[in-house]
Amino acid sequence: MLDTQSVHAAAGVPSGTTGRDAGKKVPGRKRGLAVDVLGLVIAVVALAASAHENTAGIALLDKIDAREAALTCEAEHTRARIDELTARLHELDQAIDHLRITRKTLVSLAEDDTEPATPPPSMPDHSAYQQILTVFADVDRPLRARDLCQALDLPIVSKNTENIRSKLKRLVSRGILVETEPGLFTQPRPSPSSRPPDQPASSNPNDERGINSRTTL
Repeated sequence: MLDTQSVHAAAGVPSGTTGRDAGKKVPGRKRGLAVDVLGLVIAVVALAASAHENTAGIALLDKIDAREAALTCEAEHTRARIDELTARLHELDQAIDHLRITRKTLVSLAEDDTEPATPPPSMPDHSAYQQILTVFADVDRPLRARDLCQALDLPIVSKNTENIRSKLKRLVSRGILVETEPGLFTQPRPSPSSRPPDQPASSNPNDERGINSRTTL
């Protein structure tokens, strides 16, 4: 909405900026206002009262056009900034998704590579098994059932050798001994990579020491 009003000028106002409104018979100045539908002022001009109404309207429209052009430029700049920020936000979301997928994949691979620890072999309850392993530890070489009977001071008869052999087979089934060939038993040897570097192999593999106590199996 455009409107003009002619008002008297003060006595000290220069005559070059004043005039006389021929219609309203008012000497002084003419002010023009442009307001929106809410009555808020959009543009203001001040002219001599002798200026035509069209002159005031053109001046107000020029100010409105200039204001519109400035706001349009600002809006385009803001819109371009919003597009830039939207694209950057999309890139950040993609980067976050990739990191989450990578972390999930690595965790999954780590879980797949983790093997459950193998429980140690369980020793049978009878004390004779411990005495058999003691003989193996003392002599540190493969033995047969007959050799064990001799080391345990048992008569070398069929009953005793078969009894010893059955116990050796049981220790083999539990992974405590290994049968390198039929009837020949020994303790498992650690791989070279698992042996400590300063730990030498047995210095006297042919050393045989019997047990002091006699045991009836």
